[in-house]
Amino acid sequence: MPERNIDVFFYGLFMDVEFLKSQGLSPSHPRLAKVQDFDLVIGRRATLLPNPGAYVYGLVIGIPWNQVEQLYREESVSDYRPEAVLALLENQKPVAALCYNLPVIDDFPPNQLYTQRLFELTRALSFPQDHLNKIQKFLTDMKKV
Repeated sequence: MPERNIDVFFYGLFMDVEFLKSQGLSPSHPRLAKVQDFDLVIGRRATLLPNPGAYVYGLVIGIPWNQVEQLYREESVSDYRPEAVLALLENQKPVAALCYNLPVIDDFPPNQLYTQRLFELTRALSFPQDHLNKIQKFLTDMKKV
């Protein structure tokens, strides 16, 4: 019996379905979604922090549970922990999903290559302009330092 898919809200480079497939994973049914009361923060990688009134866009992707565990065993993301979120799809339908976040704030300066790749991915996925602007601001702020 095949393992059933669970919905995961991805907001970083794991939104790249082709990348997930290249890792031997079976992502399905990617859908643009928004999670309220969280904000995007970028250090070495992206994470979400609680922030009342804020919101972040990402993709809800169905993926078998054992594959999600496999994905987050990789050393560079092994510190991420799952938490439940309510994601709003484009049609405003709410979907319960897991979202992986860092339990403590990553105090490393923003990774410029990661941020640039995230901007290019979200632009290719036709994310809303306000989300693109948020990521662009990270890039602009990096150039000021």
